[in-house]
Amino acid sequence: MGSALLDLWSKNKLYKFTVVDPLKYKIIEGKFKHKRIQSIASAKQIQNTYNFDIVVLAVKPQVTKKVLKEYKFFSFKKTCLLISIIAGKKIIFLQKLLPNIKQIVRVMPNMPALIGEGVSCLVSNNYVSNANKNKVTKLFSKVGITVWLNKEGKIDIITAISGSGPGYVFYLIDAMEKAANNLGLNENCKIHIVRGFIFYFLSLALIIPFIHALQRSRFEGLNSTIILALKFNGPKPIVFIHDSRNYRVPVDFSIAESTIP
Repeated sequence: MGSALLDLWSKNKLYKFTVVDPLKYKIIEGKFKHKRIQSIASAKQIQNTYNFDIVVLAVKPQVTKKVLKEYKFFSFKKTCLLISIIAGKKIIFLQKLLPNIKQIVRVMPNMPALIGEGVSCLVSNNYVSNANKNKVTKLFSKVGITVWLNKEGKIDIITAISGSGPGYVFYLIDAMEKAANNLGLNENCKIHIVRGFIFYFLSLALIIPFIHALQRSRFEGLNSTIILALKFNGPKPIVFIHDSRNYRVPVDFSIAESTIP
């Protein structure tokens, strides 16, 4: 995610970056061949931390403590903002490891941020100034929309949804494509129909509250010939796809295969 954010942020010529990555610093250096992005292998190579307005942490949760040991005794200016996109690591944890940065914001961007269409949820401690809130909002607006939360606990809920949610969406797409294949659609037609279907209904869900969008009456009001209805058979959800010819194609999520009854 850190690399994807850098790709999008680097398009703004007003920003300058110092990237510390012991494994990929040469790749980053070769990719961004201009003076606005400096890529180094170690924090020991940083000459003046007072130059930084924002520090972004984008490391794996399991190595966070080890990585941040290098930064613990660095001095930063009072207005410096720490942004963390590390899953599961709370603000109080970051405060202990980086005591010289008081203003901290946790951000949880989701997968569509990779293409600039994400939703980033943000939460801060009480030290963050309005000016810095505006800065971080502007940064993450480059990769989609931003939503500020009033409690840090909510970001862990969003992490769970954002982390596993895409898997269910792709699982649904895969199951529906197999159903289309069993109906005799060719590969090209199957992909366009199913993915177009998913895109249409997700777009529709932004207009109509999603829980209502699953109700038949709402779809009939929109003159739709396709109805998606959920039926639960014990612990296994079964999706029935109905169309105007009265086909009923059950998609069993336990095996992600489809048959026409």
